[in-house]
Amino acid sequence: EILNHLPPSVTGTLYVDDLQISCQGCNMRLIERQLQNAINKIVSWCDENGHALSAEKNRTSLLRIYQAVVLSRIDYGCLVYGSATSAALRRLDTVHHSALRICSGAFRTSPVESLYTICHQLPLHLRRKKLSLQYYFRSLSHSQHPTSHMTLPAALRRIYNARPSHILPFCERVKSIIQDSELNFPDIQTVDFQIFPPWNIPQFSFINPFSGFDKNKTSPVIYQQLFSFHRYRYSSYRPIFTDGSKAVGHVGCGIFDADISSFRLHTSFSILTAELVAIFYALQKISLSTRRQFCIYTDSMSSLEALCHPHFQMHPVAMEILGLLQTLQHRGFCILFCWIPSHVGIAGNEQADHSAKTAASLLHREIPYCDVKKSVTRRIFSLWQETWDLQVRNKLHYIKPFIGLWPVLPTRGADVKLTRLRIGHTRVTHKIWHEHCFPPSWQQAIIIPIPKPGKDPSNPLNYRPIALTNCLCKLMEKMVNRRLVYYLEHNKDLSPFQSGFRTGRCNIDNLLALEMDIRTTFLKRQHLVAIFFDIEKAYDRIWSYGILQVLFKCNLRGNLPIFIQNFLRSRQFRQLIA
Repeated sequence: EILNHLPPSVTGTLYVDDLQISCQGCNMRLIERQLQNAINKIVSWCDENGHALSAEKNRTSLLRIYQAVVLSRIDYGCLVYGSATSAALRRLDTVHHSALRICSGAFRTSPVESLYTICHQLPLHLRRKKLSLQYYFRSLSHSQHPTSHMTLPAALRRIYNARPSHILPFCERVKSIIQDSELNFPDIQTVDFQIFPPWNIPQFSFINPFSGFDKNKTSPVIYQQLFSFHRYRYSSYRPIFTDGSKAVGHVGCGIFDADISSFRLHTSFSILTAELVAIFYALQKISLSTRRQFCIYTDSMSSLEALCHPHFQMHPVAMEILGLLQTLQHRGFCILFCWIPSHVGIAGNEQADHSAKTAASLLHREIPYCDVKKSVTRRIFSLWQETWDLQVRNKLHYIKPFIGLWPVLPTRGADVKLTRLRIGHTRVTHKIWHEHCFPPSWQQAIIIPIPKPGKDPSNPLNYRPIALTNCLCKLMEKMVNRRLVYYLEHNKDLSPFQSGFRTGRCNIDNLLALEMDIRTTFLKRQHLVAIFFDIEKAYDRIWSYGILQVLFKCNLRGNLPIFIQNFLRSRQFRQLIA
């Protein structure tokens, strides 16, 4: 029945309790009106029949739609059009910023740096750098890739150096990005997708004698007993233990059988690659042995799972392992693989783990592209963090100094309000700042008279008035005052001899300056005459129009003087009488 209430130009489909409506046409504004009319009718029908529409729209879903529909088109071909001028590329930034504002619910006045952090989306220039670097390193991982051999001849490089206005080709542009990003990788490991024929893909399996035991609920003694029983069953197989380790600034792998072998790898290697490298070099060690039966023990389930599923996109080191394993099997070797839990007191595993953590001999080995891709992403995000660290005057930076993904509230309205509060641009400040409309309570002040000590309390002039105003009004006054002071200080409109209401200044500054003049005058054997003034009731008798006139002479334009003018207009005071 709900489909019968749709306008004729809107079509809809219903599946149980999920409804989809659509409208087609040449005018987007007309389509928007038709869809809004349909939504209003659906809401009215739901109210009449006791139904409610569940709000599925949130920041996460909107960002996914944006990434799938819009951002994917912006990314397409960015390696080529990324060489355009900055003025041309800024047109795409407008699209990016508008989409992030819609997804987050932020106002148009919100700083773009805050939008990036709230939505956890890279700026487009950093995103283009990331995609360019990933494409370049991926091409290097394919030996037959056409762009991997594109280099600029020396003669053309000299011409480009002589004509800096000419845009360099992609291979040279990405090299400058690598240099600017301070990326330092060893050679990229090439991948051979045809290493195994389709009819001869090796089959891999491993033993898991500890299946069914939860590590959090099982004592290490039980694991040790299970391992001892396993070794009793496979006593004819020589054990070899492998392990990998990754810490801050250190990646290593270790192999332990009769002796210990350990290697230190480049810091960009992942823990999975380190585990696979340890298994690969264990197989190389086996190939030099005269024995034929071996059992390789590892505590990396991910490595064994990667070896169990061979395909053309599998880890390149895993491909090497399967190829070497197939060669050894053809030579008559019988090699088993077994998973063991880590840090449960199995002696061989502890030895391999210790050797991996203390490895000192650097192994010069090519790095897989999958590890390079992760390192590039981390480096780009670190560059983004460095840019965010410079936003010291940003309101969001005070509460979120480190970039990270924030959880989304289940209710869209609450999430939008929280986002605006975090950014510092809410409807209260936004409406006041742009429409110059103040709540009536903001223009009312309650005056509390405080008698001056030692004065006649019957004289009204012997009281010091204290004005109580709205707390939100005080917060807005501080925000406006901060902007005003920044402008006046930045343009040097304030006298250097003015010390009141200035950051880092006090009346001691004036006293020290006067003391300096007195000492200098005495030294010159001259006279110094000083006169001190106190302007009576200066704040009570201040001329509001005169303030605006002075600000106008300081070339202050825009919303700030208009805000001050409207804020000082129609002020009301009420005196509290005890």
